[in-house]
Amino acid sequence: MVVATESRPGTIAAPRERTGASGVLLRNVRHAFGRHQALTGIDLSAGTGVFGFLGPNGAGKTTLLRALATVLKPSRGSIRLLGRDPDNHDELRQIRRRLGYLPQQFGYYPNFTVFEFIEYFALLKEMPPGEVKTAVALAIQRVGLEDRARTRMKSLSGGMLRRVGIAQAIV
Repeated sequence: MVVATESRPGTIAAPRERTGASGVLLRNVRHAFGRHQALTGIDLSAGTGVFGFLGPNGAGKTTLLRALATVLKPSRGSIRLLGRDPDNHDELRQIRRRLGYLPQQFGYYPNFTVFEFIEYFALLKEMPPGEVKTAVALAIQRVGLEDRARTRMKSLSGGMLRRVGIAQAIV
């Protein structure tokens, strides 16, 4: 998961006066799938940056990351990201503009080129159209796929697809 600390093209700066030192703040976060408690009272305060979670299978890592990525709403508790409340629609949009998430299994459009695929995510994040091409090219460069920018996704290796996934998360 990437929580941006500085403005990138097309992003909104984190409101420092509202976040304090914390880009991520969870209080008593719980989530259940039926009777199975995947998250039980998680409290977390973390700064901005790139981070992940380690733990055994079934520990709730994916559920927690999905909640932090605003893909899954917790059953209970509160989450604040960059000082914003994801339960507020306008603030949720602002969070998603600055958040990158690469799930274990991510789907892609096989006939898109690498550039088109990452460009699509930049537009989903409501990046200003005039900044998209530069931001996409930079993301592709950062993952070392400049020579594959015009290659169709369906012809990439598994490792290259993971790097494209990282690029879409950081754009």
